[in-house]
Amino acid sequence: MRTLIESSYPERPVKARVYVIALVLASLAGGALTALLIAMPGDGEVGRTSTTQICSPFGIYNPGSLDEVPGEPGRAMIASLGLGSLGEYEDYSIGLVGEIGATWVRADFVYDHGTFHERPELLGKYHENGLDVVGCIRPNNPDGLGDLSVFESGLRKLIGRYPWISVWQIGNEGNLGWNTADDFARFFTSGQRVVREECPACRVALGGVATLRPSPEESYDSYKSIVASIASSPTGGPRPFDIFDFHFYGYYGREPELVNYVGKYRDMLTANDMENVEIWMTESATTTGTLAWPPGTPVQTEEDQASALVKRFVAALDADVERVSWARPYENCNYAGVEGGYFDNTGLVYNGLGQESQRGITSGTRKTAFRAYQTLASRLGKCFDVEVLAPNQYEFSFSDGRQPFYVVWGEPGSMLAEGITGPVTITTLDGANSDVDADDFSPGPVPVFVKKR
Repeated sequence: MRTLIESSYPERPVKARVYVIALVLASLAGGALTALLIAMPGDGEVGRTSTTQICSPFGIYNPGSLDEVPGEPGRAMIASLGLGSLGEYEDYSIGLVGEIGATWVRADFVYDHGTFHERPELLGKYHENGLDVVGCIRPNNPDGLGDLSVFESGLRKLIGRYPWISVWQIGNEGNLGWNTADDFARFFTSGQRVVREECPACRVALGGVATLRPSPEESYDSYKSIVASIASSPTGGPRPFDIFDFHFYGYYGREPELVNYVGKYRDMLTANDMENVEIWMTESATTTGTLAWPPGTPVQTEEDQASALVKRFVAALDADVERVSWARPYENCNYAGVEGGYFDNTGLVYNGLGQESQRGITSGTRKTAFRAYQTLASRLGKCFDVEVLAPNQYEFSFSDGRQPFYVVWGEPGSMLAEGITGPVTITTLDGANSDVDADDFSPGPVPVFVKKR
């Protein structure tokens, strides 16, 4: 098992509290990147020991929502696209989700002083467009929850208003903002009991861990206590949750650590007799461009972002992560009141405001990562099996008779695995195709998609 390395994970601005976090900034990997997609397995320490079918894994976090964007920047985002209302922006965002090929979204329900804040129109649009919805219950002020009977009563009514939501997530990043692990465990156990009673067919997800902050070690220790507390609760039931969620942000070049974290959390679940719990990644992203915040962060190219997206998704799927999601399809503006910060620059489509406008980038311009996500999702389709052929070379196979599809990257001078032979089509991250013979192609540090001809 690898040693955990402290990783950069920008502090998300928080309304209820102010956190002082020491940021350990990651440096960019040296050398120019080449945008190519080919599958890569992990280093063999964590991953699939046999092929396992995965269905509809690709998601997007909270598309169409401007809840964390102040009024004027939100209006500027809408106007820059030539749209006239928030409803039109929602439609536009959902259109991007469909264009990418994602099949599910995570939607947040903020709970504050006895009230759930919800957007029934937006949620209805998700449903009408055939998107599965993960409903995440997020207390805005953990210290102000008080008598949980009020929370439980409101949650029962909320579940009843959305009978088509089949996955309810209780809490978010329980290692941040809570006084103790037991406080979060108590809140979770209260919510999961309501979900089991009101919707026996629904699945319950534990609020996702902020994997990299304040540090991987602290996050792990916090959730170790949380999971142990939940497992020992007499009201938790024999299976308190069906899904364990983790979030992975940071910068390009940290992707290999993701597999290590998945293995450690899997071991944690097994130690608590939860070896059959699924692992999801409902939040992941990295940035493009020069950031105004946090100070000193690396400047990343579109290719850096796209390469990180593909490597994270593929490595996670190989490590038995059932669902993966990006945050978000369209760039924010002044997210949580921070202009030009990390969470303004993780989107897959430019908003064309501020410095982007000065650089001649127009609103709605797709980034390389958008096209890479689109290629990955469209080529894999609904269900597939994953198998590692060689380090950083993955084969995706299909039961419907389609030709296998490969995602590959590697050290300069490396060769394609023995199973990839003959004429092949190479698709780069930006969607460009070239026909070559497999024997004449050498993978590089940037992933590519490969298909036999």
